[in-house]
Amino acid sequence: MLLVLSMDGAQLYQNKESDMWFGIATLIDFAPEICHAKEMVLLTFMIGGPNAPKHYDSFLFPMFAHLSACQKLGLPIWDASTQVSFTTCPWFCFGIADTVGMAELNGWVGHHGRNRCQLLCSMPRCHKPGVGNYYPMMLKPHGTLSSGSSHADININSITTPLPEEYSERLHYVLGSTSHCDYECCCKKTGICKPSIVSALPKSIPVPKCFPADTMHLFGLNLSQLLVSLWCGSINHAQDDDPTTWPFAVLYNNEVWQTHGVPVMGADLYAIA
Repeated sequence: MLLVLSMDGAQLYQNKESDMWFGIATLIDFAPEICHAKEMVLLTFMIGGPNAPKHYDSFLFPMFAHLSACQKLGLPIWDASTQVSFTTCPWFCFGIADTVGMAELNGWVGHHGRNRCQLLCSMPRCHKPGVGNYYPMMLKPHGTLSSGSSHADININSITTPLPEEYSERLHYVLGSTSHCDYECCCKKTGICKPSIVSALPKSIPVPKCFPADTMHLFGLNLSQLLVSLWCGSINHAQDDDPTTWPFAVLYNNEVWQTHGVPVMGADLYAIA
């Protein structure tokens, strides 16, 4: 049995004053039309709000302890179609979540860190002076850069993700920190802030290979919102960076929007009900 764990948060009410977090599991050894059916989705945990959990692992521990026991002792299964019982050892295949939730599961620094990649790739990030968040930049920006952000242009074909052995070396480097300041420097350098609870499972795809990228949010939500705000010149920017000077802000003025909207309205006749 191959398990995929998915975690996310949700707002229960329209005013978003009450949040909750939940996890589900799917068995991917079934065909896609079966394993993603509603009755096949297994609810693994629910964390009530309204505040976010401070120690996510404490809520994940009961589920992972139960899974670990099933992996060590075996899980008895009765097959009604053949009238035969057998024992299986469920494997943890993948853990999936959005960028924020994944940091709680894999133990990495998250999307604000210098090494913030969800795949723990080797590409460092940059930040503007006085700004703590790091952003991915393959081309070195012009002007003065903060310490640690002045790396050369990066060739996308040279970016690699670590093997489990390389990840283990980085983790031991962090765990060997001698002070809190040393620990923060190690986290910044490696992109890791703690061991993942998944590492304790006896049967799992090794960390970090068990944490795939979140392509749903990337292509379906994040990139679309980013590109629209860039084209409209409405994205957050410095006061001395006038959007009217951006060559890519092609939808900055209302006239362009109206011109663009005419053919869109005409295509309504061909919309499928």
